[in-house]
Amino acid sequence: MNRLNLWHKHILKKDNIYKLQNSSIFQEPFLHKIIVNMNVKNAINDSKQILPAITALELVSYQKPKLYHSKKSIAAFKLRKNMVIGCKTTLQKQNLFALLDLLIVMVLPKMNNFEGFKEAKFKATNNINIGIQDLAVFPQINENSRHFVKKLGCNLTFFVKSKNNFIKNLIMSEYQIPKKVNKK
Repeated sequence: MNRLNLWHKHILKKDNIYKLQNSSIFQEPFLHKIIVNMNVKNAINDSKQILPAITALELVSYQKPKLYHSKKSIAAFKLRKNMVIGCKTTLQKQNLFALLDLLIVMVLPKMNNFEGFKEAKFKATNNINIGIQDLAVFPQINENSRHFVKKLGCNLTFFVKSKNNFIKNLIMSEYQIPKKVNKK
């Protein structure tokens, strides 16, 4: 059992009951899933270019990624229908908390000039998108950096079971995901 999973079960559930005053414990808002997504531009010209992305995503997420293909042809990009253009993986339950713990403890402090995520990313939909430009900040990738010639990046999407901005901000602050404070 992960540290964040224990934190969620024993502290956050009780804390949310007092803060939100829901009529049922089943109405508790929670982090539903995290999708880790990688697009590979060079995979259009050479299909072998997707292999480092698959390996990196497998090292980061602890599970095998799923390849996704283009839906239609675009002549300007030399893209044909059903070409592999990236990979993604969906993390839930134990893997979600493992990646979130790694992200909070190891990855975010290593990022240069990181002040938190912008307020605009927390609004509009019930998901929060975070882009990581260099996967070398993950310890698994850093240990195996000799195998990765190019700099790889990914997009993390956090799905929250609520459309209320207050609840989304509450969940992200409970898991100690930093938010950038606007200076006025």
